[in-house]
Amino acid sequence: MEQIPREKLEGLLSLFNLRGQVAVVTGGSRGLGRGIVLALAAAGADVAPVSRTLSDLEVVAEEIHSLGCRALPVAADVTDEAIAVAREKGIRTVWMQLDVRDDAAASRAEAAGLKVVMNRCPKIEYAHVRDALARERARKG
Repeated sequence: MEQIPREKLEGLLSLFNLRGQVAVVTGGSRGLGRGIVLALAAAGADVAPVSRTLSDLEVVAEEIHSLGCRALPVAADVTDEAIAVAREKGIRTVWMQLDVRDDAAASRAEAAGLKVVMNRCPKIEYAHVRDALARERARKG
C-alpha cells in the first residue's frame, strides 16, 4: 500500500498534538481505518491497530514506526465482544459504517438475534424513516 506523505497531513495535524496518547483503531490495517491510524500516528499518538490479519498489521506497524510512534498491533476478531456488549446493553440492531461489508461478522450477529445493517448511512436512513413516519401520520390525519 502506498504511504500517505506526511506533508499532506501537516496542515491539518498541526491543529492538535497527541503525543503521550494511545489510540485503538479497529479495522486499522486497511482502507479508512489505516488512514485514521496513520493520521493519529502523524499527530504523535502511539497506535494499537486491530485487525484479523497479522501480516497487514505488520505493514501498518512499520508505517507507524516511520512516523516516530510506537505501534501496538493486535490481531483479533472483535465480533464476539461486540455481540456480547449488544446483548448486555439491550441493543437490537448493529449499524456497520458506510462502505463496510463483513458478511461473516453479520451472520454471527444475526445468529445471536441482532439485526445487522451494512453499507448504509444512518443519517440518510434516519431521514427515510422520519419521512415515512410523517407520511403515515398525515395519512391517518
